[in-house]
Amino acid sequence: MYKFGRNNMPYMKSMYGHGSERGGISNGVTGKDGNPDGSGIDYKTQAEGNEWRWTEQWIPHAGWFLAALTAMRSE
Repeated sequence: MYKFGRNNMPYMKSMYGHGSERGGISNGVTGKDGNPDGSGIDYKTQAEGNEWRWTEQWIPHAGWFLAALTAMRSE
């Protein structure tokens, strides 16, 4: 979640007047390259113009996060 915890991914500025928002969950958090077990985190800060794919925040990701929290609480 952007601006919570530590090691936040870089800020993303948007052409449409918004960017990375506090509490947003980014789309492209992926396992570290070279770690076959998926451990670690990669934030692609350089990807031939496709860097935005790792920092773009998506509402569905936030929705799934809230659903997971609800499921954990109801156990």
